[in-house]
This record gives sequence, C-alpha cells and structure tokens, in this order.
Amino acid sequence: MITNTKYFESVKKLFYKYLIYYFVVFLRHEWIWKPRRQLEKSQRDDPMRLEQLQLSKLNRILSLAQTSPYYKAKLENSSLSSLGELGSLPFLEKDDLRLHAKELETHLKPKKFTLKTSGGSTGAPVTVKKPAKAMGQELAATWRGYSWAGIDIGDLQARFWGVPLTKEMQRRARWIDLVTRRIRFSAFKFNSSDLDRYLDELERKQPTYFYGYTSMIYELALHVIKRNYIGRVRPLAIVTTSEVLTSSIRDTIEQAFQCKVFNEYGCGEVGTIAHECEHGHMHINMENVLVEIVNEQGGVLTEGKTGEIVVTDLNNTYMPLIRYRLRDFGSIHHIDCPCGRTLAVLKDVKGRAYDFIENELGQKFHGEFFLYMVEELKSRGIVISGIQFVKDPQALNVRIASDEASFNTAVSYIRNRLLEEFSKTFPVIFHQVKSIEREASGKLRVIKNLTEGII
Repeated sequence: MITNTKYFESVKKLFYKYLIYYFVVFLRHEWIWKPRRQLEKSQRDDPMRLEQLQLSKLNRILSLAQTSPYYKAKLENSSLSSLGELGSLPFLEKDDLRLHAKELETHLKPKKFTLKTSGGSTGAPVTVKKPAKAMGQELAATWRGYSWAGIDIGDLQARFWGVPLTKEMQRRARWIDLVTRRIRFSAFKFNSSDLDRYLDELERKQPTYFYGYTSMIYELALHVIKRNYIGRVRPLAIVTTSEVLTSSIRDTIEQAFQCKVFNEYGCGEVGTIAHECEHGHMHINMENVLVEIVNEQGGVLTEGKTGEIVVTDLNNTYMPLIRYRLRDFGSIHHIDCPCGRTLAVLKDVKGRAYDFIENELGQKFHGEFFLYMVEELKSRGIVISGIQFVKDPQALNVRIASDEASFNTAVSYIRNRLLEEFSKTFPVIFHQVKSIEREASGKLRVIKNLTEGII
C-alpha cells in the first residue's frame, strides 16, 4: 500500500513537471517534447544512420557559418561529402570565441536565444548565444541522459553547485531552482558544521537524486563516512559533473550514499556531450554534437586512440562552434553496450580538476567560487585575457593577464570580493602578467593550492 508521503511526492512531481517546468520551457520556446521523442528512438539507430544525421546537420551549420564575418574567409566549401573530410576545416579556439564573438554570429538571428557563459581554461569567460530551439534540443538530450539513471523531470534534486555572488544573479538562480525543483547547497564555502547542516536538510527532504561538482559530493561523502551517517540519506542516483571522476572517488560516494553514481561530461558553451548509462559507458549525444579526437599536431586520431577532445555543435545556427577545442582529453569507441544504445562511447576522459582553497578559518572554497568573480567582471564590461589563483603558505597570489586599466579595475573588484567572502586577514597579492602559463601537461590550471603540494 502506497504511503501518504509517496503519494504526495508523486503529486508534487507531476505538478512541477507539467505545470511549472513544461510551462516555462514553452514560454521560452525551448521545445523539448518532439526532440526528446526523436532522441529516444535515435539512441538505438544504426550507427551509419546516426553519422548521416550528423553529416546533414553539419552541412547546414557550415552553410550558415559562411554568412558570419568570422567564418566567411575561413570556410572554402559550404558542404562535405563525408565526416572524414572534417579534418580539413580550421579549429576554433577559446580565445577566438572570446575575442571574435560578434563576428561569429550568422545572419539567422533567432527571436529568442540564451546566453551561455563558461569560465574557459584560462579563467577568462567566453559567452555563446544559443537559439531557443537549440536549447530545447540540448535540454532534451540532458533529460534523456538522466533517464538512464532513473531520473525524470519533476524529481527533487539536491544540487551541489555555486551560489552567485551578486543579488541579481542570486534572484535568477532562485527562480531557476524553483522551476527545476532543486535544493541548492553551496560548494563555494563550507566547513564541517556546514556539511552537518547539509546532511540534516538532506535527511529531512530526501531528494530523489544529487547533482553537482564531483569534488564537492566527494567531500560530503567523506564526511558521511567519518560521521557514520551511512544510510541516513538514500538518493536514487547521483550525477557528477565538471570534474574528473576516478574509480576511488566513485567507490567512496557510492559507499556513503548506497546508490549508483552516473557521470556526465560537457561544457557550458555546448551543453552536455556524454552521459553514463546504467552499464557504466559514457554515450555521446551524437545527434547534438560531433566529437573528434586529435593529436598534438591537430591530426584526427582513429578509434580507441587517446587525444584532445574537439566538438562541433550541430544545433547552434546563430553562433556556430565548429571544431571547438576543449583542451580536455579522451578517446572514442564503438561498442556493443548491454544497454542496447548504439551511440558512440567516450572513454578515458581527463580534464578539469579544481583544487579547494582553504582560508585560515578552515572554510573550503571550490575553484568555481573564484571563476564566478571573473564572470561578474565580464558582465561589468571588464575584459581580461586570463586569470589564475595560486595559494601558497604565505599568500593567495592572483595572476591577471590584461591591460593596465582592466588590471587595476579587476584588482579593486576582486580584492573587495575576497575581503567580503574569502578572508579579511589572509594576504592577497596581485600580479599583472602577459599570459597564464600552462602546466607541463599542456593544461591550464586556474586554481592551484601549493600548500598541499598540488602542482
């Protein structure tokens, strides 16, 4: 016999799904019904048919791209006869997107579009304009991926994410949290007492699933095991994102919350690229994105070889991202997955890994806390080409690549933010630099905590 609690939960889920979420995406023209139905069918299509769909969408994007000032001189051919010819097209770097955003726009300006902002590998924000229809296709793929974990629209989510620093952005975040039915737990600043408070609220509300930064959920899992709280909070599933999920981190999270962890891979500019199925394989959203793996010289690698991940958004007709370099690494495989889905699989993903930076009070700050400040700078018209936060035992060093005027303005703004949110006593030293140096691996580390020997 169904309990009153389960009955009311099912009613709430239907209410949020049909009367709030669907209503809002309808108003925003981000239709998800038709693309969602199409995606449910195409995930088991013959691989050749999926590649033909990709080629058709790619050629449309290439045709439209040639109406943009940026691509007009770079694209000689408006169409390709096979995906194998993709290697003849130029790459799009994050700096290209940041410096030439307006020039990337095509003549096909939509009535409604969404601004998508990502910190980028250097910490300098990049912004993409995405048509409402393309956003609907992105959302449809996301919900398809979540369905593989048994999650549906309207399920209560515990979100371990950033909390915007400005009041305007906070109001927007609260509105989005309401529409998507999620409880937000800050990954920006927390200590042991905060984690206890998080667990108390999670136990009371018992969310259907968790979603958030891998490192933050891992910290909570360690706290659960340390406090012997195992079994008090039992979500149906946990979706980790934005950072590397190692097997040991996965095991710890699954031990703490007694449920399966499903990984997600994507980027803010494009959206979700791959989702993990119930059999542990990261299936690529082939209908929405075209993924390539390239070597150091930019040559396309064959199946199974590990290299740099390059993506092409097959839906963004307003601001095309063609062969966009993510500076993450992985490999592509075509396998017979027990789940029956024929979508290619992304493996061996190595990418973003943020350190936590701790202040003198023992409060831990996720790397995204610092990048949010950079996004705020951009919203105020302050342009910088790169930033890096490095904590050593004596000080927090902030390296900023920009001109003199922007550097001074950025210093003033970031110093005040750090005094308000991070620490009023820990020394902060600002350095104006020409560029942010890469690690020996070739990656750019925006957040570095040298007090723990992490380089």
